[in-house]
Amino acid sequence: MKIKIFLLGLCSFVCCIMTITAQVTDVKHPGVLFNIEDLERMKKMRFVEPWKTGYEELCKKAHKISAPDYKPGEGCVEVGRSPYVNNATYRIEMEAALMQAIQWYVTNDERYARNAMTIIRNWSIKHKIWIGADVRLEVGPGAKNLAAAAEIMRYTYSGWTEMDTYNAIKYFKEVCWPCLGGTKDGKLPYLSPANQAAMELTGTLAIAIFCDEAVWLNNAVQALREHPSGGIKHNSLSNGQVSDFGRDQGHARGQIGDYILCAEIALKQGIDIYSDMQNRLGTCAEYYAKTNLGYPEVYIPAGCVYDYFPTPYCAFNVRAIALEKPNIRQDFLRALELCNGFYGEKAKKDYPYIQEYRSKLKVGAETFLFHKPENYSPKITVPLLPLKEYYPLLYMAELNVTEIAVDTNLQPAALRADKEGIWTLSGAGSDTQLDMGNYAWTDMKGDGALVVRVTSLDETNPEAYAGLMIRESLSQDARMAMVWMKSDKWQIGFGRREIEAGEIIRIFRENGFFAPFWLKLERRGNELSGYLSPDGIVWTCCGYGYVNMPEVVKVGIFSTSGKEGVVSFASFDNLGIGDNEKKPVQKKIQVVDFLNKRHFGAISLEQGDVELAKSSSGLPVNYKIMNPRIAKVVDGKIRPLRAGTTRIWAYQEGNEEYGATGRVSWELEVKNKYLIKNELEEGFYFIKWNNNYIDFVDTDWNDVYLANDSIHPYPEFVRVFQNEEVKHRERQIWYVKKILVDKNEGLYRYKIISVTDKRYIDEQGNMTENKFANQHAVNIYYSKPRDAYAIQAGTKEGLYWKTFGDFYSGHREFRVNGRNVGYPEVFPFLFLKLSDCDLQKYNIDKNINYDK
Repeated sequence: MKIKIFLLGLCSFVCCIMTITAQVTDVKHPGVLFNIEDLERMKKMRFVEPWKTGYEELCKKAHKISAPDYKPGEGCVEVGRSPYVNNATYRIEMEAALMQAIQWYVTNDERYARNAMTIIRNWSIKHKIWIGADVRLEVGPGAKNLAAAAEIMRYTYSGWTEMDTYNAIKYFKEVCWPCLGGTKDGKLPYLSPANQAAMELTGTLAIAIFCDEAVWLNNAVQALREHPSGGIKHNSLSNGQVSDFGRDQGHARGQIGDYILCAEIALKQGIDIYSDMQNRLGTCAEYYAKTNLGYPEVYIPAGCVYDYFPTPYCAFNVRAIALEKPNIRQDFLRALELCNGFYGEKAKKDYPYIQEYRSKLKVGAETFLFHKPENYSPKITVPLLPLKEYYPLLYMAELNVTEIAVDTNLQPAALRADKEGIWTLSGAGSDTQLDMGNYAWTDMKGDGALVVRVTSLDETNPEAYAGLMIRESLSQDARMAMVWMKSDKWQIGFGRREIEAGEIIRIFRENGFFAPFWLKLERRGNELSGYLSPDGIVWTCCGYGYVNMPEVVKVGIFSTSGKEGVVSFASFDNLGIGDNEKKPVQKKIQVVDFLNKRHFGAISLEQGDVELAKSSSGLPVNYKIMNPRIAKVVDGKIRPLRAGTTRIWAYQEGNEEYGATGRVSWELEVKNKYLIKNELEEGFYFIKWNNNYIDFVDTDWNDVYLANDSIHPYPEFVRVFQNEEVKHRERQIWYVKKILVDKNEGLYRYKIISVTDKRYIDEQGNMTENKFANQHAVNIYYSKPRDAYAIQAGTKEGLYWKTFGDFYSGHREFRVNGRNVGYPEVFPFLFLKLSDCDLQKYNIDKNINYDK
């Protein structure tokens, strides 16, 4: 393959090498979740409210895990999740170990000590194997509980031995730590995303502390703060959203709760994660409390490595917002007790929704374990270094373009300035390894970041790409990493090649990221991570990996058409290389959301022109409609064109004061072209079934509603009918009689009688005889036809009506030219009323009594 390389005359720079931001040298014991001060508080306060009630609740825990007569198991060799193997036993035993250890300390009852020691010894010796796709979600919480129990027993119980220490450390290091993504030297290169990472990190912190590994602990704290997949920095926003808010409230609650639990574990070592990033964890707990109490709050499009949530489809609990019933969950008590304990008076002043949410929860076991007295003061002894930020240079330097290995069969490629600040790079080549394309690059030394906004991308081929790339060299098979936008369904993804000439490992994100959209690549040592953003302010990690790179690498933009012999063009602006000395002007955040939407179901549009969305800034909203045949944008409003459904995106491009918004999307259902009475009057009707009868309809009708077998529940049925010979078309004429059933409720019965059943017309439009053959009727009891909407075309008016298989009153098959094609269970019908001319043309006697 030939590749084209273009050189950018951008300034290279040197960034600081990645630094571990916490420097613990002396691990404190006991220090997994509880220290001696915590244990003494529980011991002294268990007879004082609210700890007294909390202790009573702890003693009531299921499976007698807090009781002195708890019977420990023998441990298991294997534990798994997906598939589930002994995981229920494992969970119970791990929590029991911790409860028994706490009971030992607060009661000094030897029975509890024996139970705790039996569990710790059995599992640390017997358990050897983890299995299953989701096993990390068991290891994290389980290891945290067992390590916390072992800490208490190791440092407070005289029966603990050196062999117990050896077995426990061996178990945690060899069985648990690797399963949590840890390496033998204590690093944590790979974490799961969002709530999963928060669960894992509770275990990694606990293991590092119990094993007295200060380096491991520093690495775990570093991962907790800024790991691209699982760290707090990349999984929360300054307004308090965590990355799972757009997924559902259970996972968001768990994510916040486990991050706070991690902060509490770190606090026992003198590390303050609570205050990090301007009290981010307190803000997250407040945001969750507010939204789930039912108070409105802005949702900012964001996500995590496993998904991006552009709309708050599940972000705000349906019960809390739509039904005005707060979503109060008792399992959030631990997080609120810890927040109130650390933030103290600040929590009472700055976090009113935490206080309101807490007031709706009953006292629980977590109150006994985590509620702090009013005079509590956390001890911070290990300072945290500030997190590194890479600020983009919001300009392009003068560009010097050089061509290398030009394909003479194509027009000379170029990087040109289309207008101020916008640059277009031509792209050729194939998608095979994304190495047959055009690159504009410069040297970068050390750690750093590069940012760009893709403003447009030719849809020459579904495989056309454009984005950012870091390469070790200009060799075609060089090690590299990239983040891209792809024209096929407008995907964004991250890819990397870890070994020379190896395969590119790709991660695709969901569809719908239309240009313009922002991309970012970061390098921290050999850690390379990609990010996406609708506005260049709020970033979501879309993938990361580890690639051995030299100190000086090639960085820049790339474009490929995805099809050999074809040139495409991609436009970029705001290209920047990381520089800590120059900070961009921060613009205000604005958001866009749809009006009058339902949490479940499409937005209905029955007349135009309608404003469907608004921006929080008041700036006019832009729209993109997936199917322009259904609706179009006219002067910033939506005008329906024909019946059907389509996805619609709304966004705002920003100005000097506000940054651009994310693109929120929703399903749009157009019910009417014009607002027409939504019921049938008595009289004669043509029926147009699945849009296959066209001989008697004005020619402009098909321009309003076209057949679409992709939305029909039985597309094979539609296709069979459409593929039949068109020489003769079935005509059905029906008489509809409307009978009032209940005047108070306005309920009507529609008596629908077949006037001509399975009659055919010839090419001249003449109908065959026996016009009343196979007459039958059906009664349908709806005040209005189910799922019906009216539509108009020219001088014709009709009603589109989805009804059920019993419409044919027992008939269960249909024949086309003698072929049995069966009945679908749902029939879409168009009722088109006959005029007097139609009645005369088709020889229909309108005086016949159809009540017989």
